[in-house]
Amino acid sequence: MEEGINCISLPLLSILADILYNHPISDQIIMINFALIFPIISFIAYGLLNATSKPFVQKTSPMVYLFYRGLGVTAVNLIIVIFTWKSLVFDPKTIIIGAIVSAISYIGLYAFTKGIEKGKVGVVVPLSSINVLITIFIAMLIFGEKLHLISILAILILFMGVVLSSIDFQEIRKIKLLNFQEGIPQSLIAGVVWGITFAFFGKFSSVLGAYLFSLILEGSVFLCILVHISFQKINPLKDWSIVKHNLPLYLITIISCVAGTLGMNLGFYYLNVSLVSAIKAASPLVSILYARSILKEKLSVQQWLSAILIVGGVVMLSYFG
Repeated sequence: MEEGINCISLPLLSILADILYNHPISDQIIMINFALIFPIISFIAYGLLNATSKPFVQKTSPMVYLFYRGLGVTAVNLIIVIFTWKSLVFDPKTIIIGAIVSAISYIGLYAFTKGIEKGKVGVVVPLSSINVLITIFIAMLIFGEKLHLISILAILILFMGVVLSSIDFQEIRKIKLLNFQEGIPQSLIAGVVWGITFAFFGKFSSVLGAYLFSLILEGSVFLCILVHISFQKINPLKDWSIVKHNLPLYLITIISCVAGTLGMNLGFYYLNVSLVSAIKAASPLVSILYARSILKEKLSVQQWLSAILIVGGVVMLSYFG
């Protein structure tokens, strides 16, 4: 497990350690003290992605958005792999299985996108958040991960904050589980599929390294998108002018997605899946801060409470996870 991406990420962590402690420390201590930065980067990046991608979905369509997102993210990950080629670890069996599981995760992405399109965010997002609990359950049941009681408490606090960040209690009362027009089944499908597939990402990252698996993950999803739009006979190129007109925002979207995926997989490489999944789920906090600072929206008491719970959960996991 010390091979692969260590030759890329550990020097960076060593520099940080030298700056803070004024002397070299072992790789193991570096991992313990600094590896938490990766899932934190992931939740910040994914939160920014959620906040900035909405204009593209509104101005084009979910499939066109997914096409340009996949195209840009796959291209950037390919460049990263090319520059880190000598440090990569290739295991054909893991690559094949990782690609298959990554392709399956596209079902979750598509279901979530359709859920947002059909239903209301205040219902779809909280319901899809069950992926965190499913991932943690599988990681503990199948992979034997163990969590301290205080870590479990922190995860529950963080999960409550995530749900409160967008839940609309008035809409929740009107939920009809089998009503596809409200996006309920789609959001539940997304949560279950993501919860199951994410649980295995840690194993793929630990064998292949975060850089190579990130390319496999995003490349497999992009391939599924290409197949999907070909069946639906959608031509995303006709909407290029919209993307070009919003190029700065599009670049932010791509960078956020790449950083989110790499941060997640680097976290999976060094830490257990349960801890990374829980911290990564804190991304709604960024959306709340974005709405407050950039969009100048007035936050409700529920949103402030959500932010406090999310921050509290992340801090508890950082110290006791």
